[in-house]
Amino acid sequence: MNYICYYDIIAAVLLSMLFALYFMRRNYPTSTNKAYLAMLICISLSTITDLISIYTIPRADTLPLGLNYAINILYLLAYNGSAITFYSYVLTLTKPKNTTGLTAIAYTTSAIVMMVLLPTPITHWGIYFDTQNNYQHGFLFPLLYVCSLLLLVCAFVVYFRNRKKLNRYQVVSILFFNVVTIGAVIFQLLCPRHLVGNLASALFLLLVYVSLQGPEHYIDSNNQCYNQNAFFETVNRYMKHKTSFTLVAFTLDGFQYINQVLGVPAGNELIDSIVTFLHTSFGKKNVYRLTGCRFAIVLEDSVEEDTVTSVLMEYFKTPRTIQQLDVLLTPYICIVHYPDFAETTEDISNAIEYTLKTAIATHTQNVITASQASLHESQRKTQIIHIMKRAIRNQEFQVYYQPIYHIETGDFSSAEALIRLWDEHLGYIPPDEFIPMAEQNGMIIEIGEIVFRQVCTFIQNHDIKALGVDYIEVNLSFVQCMQENLAQQLADIMQEYNIAPNQINFEITETAGSVKADTLHRNMDKLIELGSTFSMDDYGTGFSTANYLVNLPLQLVKIDKSILWSAMEEQEAFIILRHTVEMLKALHKKIIVEGVETQEMVDVLTEMHCDYLQGYLYSKPLPEEDYITFLNTPFHS
Repeated sequence: MNYICYYDIIAAVLLSMLFALYFMRRNYPTSTNKAYLAMLICISLSTITDLISIYTIPRADTLPLGLNYAINILYLLAYNGSAITFYSYVLTLTKPKNTTGLTAIAYTTSAIVMMVLLPTPITHWGIYFDTQNNYQHGFLFPLLYVCSLLLLVCAFVVYFRNRKKLNRYQVVSILFFNVVTIGAVIFQLLCPRHLVGNLASALFLLLVYVSLQGPEHYIDSNNQCYNQNAFFETVNRYMKHKTSFTLVAFTLDGFQYINQVLGVPAGNELIDSIVTFLHTSFGKKNVYRLTGCRFAIVLEDSVEEDTVTSVLMEYFKTPRTIQQLDVLLTPYICIVHYPDFAETTEDISNAIEYTLKTAIATHTQNVITASQASLHESQRKTQIIHIMKRAIRNQEFQVYYQPIYHIETGDFSSAEALIRLWDEHLGYIPPDEFIPMAEQNGMIIEIGEIVFRQVCTFIQNHDIKALGVDYIEVNLSFVQCMQENLAQQLADIMQEYNIAPNQINFEITETAGSVKADTLHRNMDKLIELGSTFSMDDYGTGFSTANYLVNLPLQLVKIDKSILWSAMEEQEAFIILRHTVEMLKALHKKIIVEGVETQEMVDVLTEMHCDYLQGYLYSKPLPEEDYITFLNTPFHS
């Protein structure tokens, strides 16, 4: 039979190009890459032996018979082997939970192929050469194609069950291989002269390499450093095989300044120099760039992490010169030991995230070892974020009211609205824990609206003037104060509930006064024009500045409880409190002092001519019904 070999020649050219690309470019050793290489080897071997057999089969009478058998058996083994390697490739892509049955079928099918082919020089089951040295198919030869088709069916079943795990490029590639290869098998059975099977496989490998196997999936194309995908693959592999390892992750405080002031190209230049240093110091295979200026070094347990941290601290001790500007970067380092506490890659990722953020926020330690406690805190943070999302969706936040005592009248003429959050499992979640998270995640805008609407509903449902209450204090976060349309939104809500603006006092913090001051000032002016008032909350705890008091239209200033408590213990703090009150009085500000818990505090603050007192001496924050009961109960000062 005269075989048409052009298909195999084209396949050989494509496969040669793929081999060159694969080994010339840096590849991350994932299980998927290994399965791809196995397919490439099998299909290449199949193509080469197929081409050789086209030459040797017609010359069987002059060439050693054993050579012809060896070449043809190797071709058929490689051709069928490409099907089993494709099945393995699909497994590595989809990572299914349970494929015991399909894998048993796949390996049994492969065993049948070998049982048919290996003894075929004696049994003539697969192929044989007759007495005239003509190449013939044995009676079990069609079984080889059946086995290939069965392996492809197994791969397709795995793909179909787990297709949602794949991206569209993976879906297209796998469908292409199944459809084209099955079509090629059927075509070659019907037209045995046309050797199209290897060409179909080679085209699939080319498609996969272009769309999926490119190193850029695991390697940063700018600096050839392994990326976050490679990091998770490595950690997954270590954990799967229960291999102990030490992970040193670090981030750089000050890098954002470079991007903002000198530009992104300057930041990239700095990253490139850092990658070069890390590769030289710790080896390319151990270094991963996670995000931005965050890196990880994964090492065997035999390596002392103290050595790694010392090298890093020494390197960053020297300022880096970027565009003729010396920039000093401060590294914050997190060390993770596996399997000390983590059980999943998510545990490790969360521990790194929490530890590095905590280190930067506190500026207390440059090197911190992640622990079960840090993992627990990270998990708690994740839980609280989910709880807040649920509370927003289901309106589960509650508003409590803490009465504020007016010294001059002896009445509780106002109250502060305070948000509360409970969870079935975590119990009470303090506002100072969940509010910063809400500000970081942008949920504070929705939460602030929920609180304000609840306060407006409360005022609408009760005649607070008749209860002796002039206004309710509502806190505005610094994120809300940055919104250009804040005043209009609040005014619309008050109008919706038919609430007089003078029944609301808005509390802002010192932080709000330092961020987008012009926007805040415009919002304050609009609301004050309507009749609302403003107070500065927690005065004395932040970057206190007289500019806020002079430039912002504040009617009241609330002195933080920490100032009061210190003043009751230390003479120096007492002097600070007294002078603070005198200064605020000179600026014609009304003064509220929070944290009042004893009669001695009341006497001191009354003598200083403060205006309002708030604290547990009078009442803790109360639910709406209890607050109404409190107001209806006579108070004896």
